[in-house]
Formats: sequence, structure tokens, C-alpha cells
Amino acid sequence: MLRFYRRGKLAIDVRILQDMVSICYDGMMANFDFCRKATNTLDKQVFRRLGDVFQLYCETIWDMIEKHKSPNTTHHQAASALSGSVGDAYWQSQQMPLAQQPQRLIQVNQYVARQLEKLLQQVNTKSLMKALTKPLSQLKVQLDNAQRQRLAAQRENLTTVVS
Repeated sequence: MLRFYRRGKLAIDVRILQDMVSICYDGMMANFDFCRKATNTLDKQVFRRLGDVFQLYCETIWDMIEKHKSPNTTHHQAASALSGSVGDAYWQSQQMPLAQQPQRLIQVNQYVARQLEKLLQQVNTKSLMKALTKPLSQLKVQLDNAQRQRLAAQRENLTTVVS
């Protein structure tokens, strides 16, 4: 009975991890896409770093899925409503005018970081939780740095315009 319970917990964890991979992949692609479209160097750098962090997180999660999957686990399960709404939010941010996209993308990235944190709290396996906490904290640090750098650049532009 105890073995079945552990397998059940792991199956739930793998489903959660699959949602996390889907969300991180959407974030990676949206940030890399905007990096290609960005017209200034700061936005190119900021969103490239965010895309890299999402890619690292996606790869880490995928490694955990491969490490903990059972022979009966399938990778082709239906996406959850959360991963669908995240994909929609990224898509909508890409449909905005180019001048508004960076701020909206930062907001969506922050929302995604909060949702990833909530999903991570649902993981029952301690080894999975420990392995995925560090990339999530790196993502949050990069988001904070991105927002700080963009605000500093905006302030600098305002002071040069006023002078």
C-alpha cells in the first residue's frame, strides 16, 4: 500500500512538472521572440537573459521528468488551464504595439514566476522541490534585475530630455 501511495504522489508530481515545462517553454519563446524584435540594446540584453533563464529552468524540469518518470508515464497529456492561460497571456503581449510590449512582457513574466512558485509548492517529492527551487530563484532575480535596469534607463532618458 505504501509503494502505491508513493507512485501516486510521483505521478501527480510529474503532471505538475509537465505543466511547469509548458509554462517555461512559453516564457522562453516569448522572451526570445521579443529579444529579436527589440530595437534598443538594453531590451535585447534583458529579454535574452530572461529567455536564457526560462530555458535553463525548462531543461532542469525536463531532466527531473526524465529522471523520475515511470514506464507508464506519457508526455502527451492535455495541458492544464493554467498553462493555456499563460500561453494566451504571452500571445496577447506579443500582439500589443512594440512600445508597450516590454512592460507587458515583464508583467506576464512576473505572473508566471508566481504561478511557477505555486506549482512548485504542490510538488510532494522533496528531491524535486530542492532541485527546482534554485532555478526559480534565479528567474525571480533576473526579473527583478530586468525591471530595475529598465526603470533606470527610463529615468536616465527623462533626465536627458529635461536637461
